[in-house]
Amino acid sequence: MKFLASKNEGPLVLFSVPFDSTSSGFPGSKFAGNRIREASIMLEEFSPLWVSSLEEVPFRDSGEIEVSCDTNKMLEEVEETASSILSNEQTFLMIGGEHTVTLGAVRACLKKFGKLRVIHLDAHADLRDSFENTKYNHATVMRRVFEEGAELFQLGIRSFSREEWEFVKTYKTLFDFADSIPSDLPIYISVDLDVFDPAVFPGTGTPEPGGIFWDDFARFVKSIPWNKVVAIDVVEFSPLVEDKVSAILAAKVVRELILGWFSARISKLK
Repeated sequence: MKFLASKNEGPLVLFSVPFDSTSSGFPGSKFAGNRIREASIMLEEFSPLWVSSLEEVPFRDSGEIEVSCDTNKMLEEVEETASSILSNEQTFLMIGGEHTVTLGAVRACLKKFGKLRVIHLDAHADLRDSFENTKYNHATVMRRVFEEGAELFQLGIRSFSREEWEFVKTYKTLFDFADSIPSDLPIYISVDLDVFDPAVFPGTGTPEPGGIFWDDFARFVKSIPWNKVVAIDVVEFSPLVEDKVSAILAAKVVRELILGWFSARISKLK
């Protein structure tokens, strides 16, 4: 099963990671990749946001990768997959899976580029030092990303532990959607879909009221300095919670991110 309009080759590679072993809310994000692919069939390939179509850009969907249920092994497998793509001078868009998968991909990007700014959209800060007796899970992933050396630019966060609140105040990682995104470093975009309000995206393991709506997301993607984006992920859709409206929104998010990345390059492709 492939994402709508996927080609055999292209500078952008899509893959999904069926992993949700550390989920603490509703499970099921390991099924997200193929459910998003199914939902993409119901979407138009054309985006009025970009005045462009998936048919017009050469991206490849390489499908799901096989990963271990063991978190550390999974992170190694994701890093290996991401590194292989980057070594071919390609960019990837990874679909989770739970947010833990991001750490493996970020590690690959740091090894490739040295420095990295992670633009993190989420309802939750994911900055706990430890959660449920482990340092590697969906609630600690951005703490680990920060410790690996990436800079954090966090948007949409509206749920904190006391520890996380003190962290964002100390390290100034929290920003507003009205703030400009700096373009001085390579950029990794990580979209936890629970950044959307549950009214429009109920299908996630840890829904949190007070989120963004589609128009907010559309303005965000238009503000990104796409020429600096080196990798993207979309995570935390759980089809077991709700798999119809949420699947369509998730597929549309993927469509706009693909076309956004190509927006900085599309004139060279025509």
